[in-house]
Amino acid sequence: MIYSERQVMDQWWLRLILLIGPATVIYSLGVHARDADIDLRSSEDLMLLGVCLFTFLVTAVLWRMTLRTEVDDREIHLRFWPFARKVLPISEIQEADAVTYNALSDYGGWGVRWSANGRAWNAKGNEGVKLKMKNGKSILIGSQKAELLKDHIVSAMQRVAVR
Repeated sequence: MIYSERQVMDQWWLRLILLIGPATVIYSLGVHARDADIDLRSSEDLMLLGVCLFTFLVTAVLWRMTLRTEVDDREIHLRFWPFARKVLPISEIQEADAVTYNALSDYGGWGVRWSANGRAWNAKGNEGVKLKMKNGKSILIGSQKAELLKDHIVSAMQRVAVR
């Protein structure tokens, strides 16, 4: 591996949104506990407990969303944990450019996105490397070190061309 980057989706506003679910569940559980005795044999209380556990599980998974980008001599490996993986052969890349973009207006947000501009893999920020593939498609890889990522991709492309 010649390059590796790990980006965590740790924007303050995203974390605030993620906390709304558990806060709502805790409040509801508190109101329910105040108004009635909790009896885990009742289906209502059991369902409330299940919703509580599910909400905390989903929040924990989303809290850890991570984009990992790895470049080696032959491929770019993208993993947006826990949702998606993609391997891009270096030999299929026609061009790589470091770019500044707007995640919301250009791609509709963060994560693994599809738009008229192509596909995007981004976790945060507004910089990345836009790849033009030999099949005509475009792929944006968000990066906090866009120039360095581009340099490693171009270097790998040159080594593949020599072979």
